[in-house]
Amino acid sequence: SEETMDNLSMIAKDLIEKQANGALLQGVLLHLSQSPAQPATFYKLQLKLLDNGVYLAADLAVTPTLNRTHPHSERCDPF
Repeated sequence: SEETMDNLSMIAKDLIEKQANGALLQGVLLHLSQSPAQPATFYKLQLKLLDNGVYLAADLAVTPTLNRTHPHSERCDPF
């Protein structure tokens, strides 16, 4: 019946989501070319499957040269 198929699809979705999130917790290795040098570096990447999409977060380190090219860079205070 349709209800049985809905239940099976929910169980399959939950199993796949748990397995995928478990694998993502182990980390995802991304090789980004640094030649030529990139103006920003991403680290502590987080990637997670959600009900209606993918959650992606990362910390970002911006090179000082990129800060100097911004028209309002004199307003930026270092932490």
